[in-house]
Amino acid sequence: MMKCTDIQKYLDDYLDDEMSLGEQKAVEAHMKTCAACQQALEAHEAIRQTLHSLPVEEASPAFEEKVFTAVRSHYGIRSRLFGNRFVAGFATAMVASLTVWFASTMYVPQLDTEAPQIINLAMHQARTVKLVFEAPMDLAEVTLSVQLPENVELEGYAGQKQLVWQTKLNKGQNILALPVIATGNGQGQLVAQLNYGDKTKQFHIILKTTSDGALIYQINKLKSA
Repeated sequence: MMKCTDIQKYLDDYLDDEMSLGEQKAVEAHMKTCAACQQALEAHEAIRQTLHSLPVEEASPAFEEKVFTAVRSHYGIRSRLFGNRFVAGFATAMVASLTVWFASTMYVPQLDTEAPQIINLAMHQARTVKLVFEAPMDLAEVTLSVQLPENVELEGYAGQKQLVWQTKLNKGQNILALPVIATGNGQGQLVAQLNYGDKTKQFHIILKTTSDGALIYQINKLKSA
């Protein structure tokens, strides 16, 4: 017999029809007599519905040149020696106003980056992290998941440390905007993962808040499969 902890742990599997028929029946039988789990399911469904509204948009034609010109400038890379594809081949970052951009393609050359940049982040103030995914073709069924460190939350989703939802990507560069908030001092990883077919792509971003409210960020090497 399934317990409340089991039910609430696997709500995503239940909603995505990834349970066996027996497990589904056990969940449904439990739901009929458990008001707490019914409420948890309704809340989880509401969160998933809202997540669908998070913007995953196609980048504008001028986006790539704008971002990677700034990247070349930051890393001292001359465009006559290295094209945009080389620069885009490793995880890079730039700060534009209150937005942090993380760009990536499927190509990941071996290249050492400089020490992590530092930006100021006031506690409990939202900052938008924009992840750029490059799709080789139109992808209709894509699963996006975001796992947050203990001291960071997604604006509007207090207490939610792992979020999963379905979306689609257009061919080319697509932007996912994540409004994050530092809720406490500490260090951890924000892991954003994209799954389509048998392909998996991850962003590993180390976030560290310091006592003076500064946020240090560093992008680990991307993992593709």
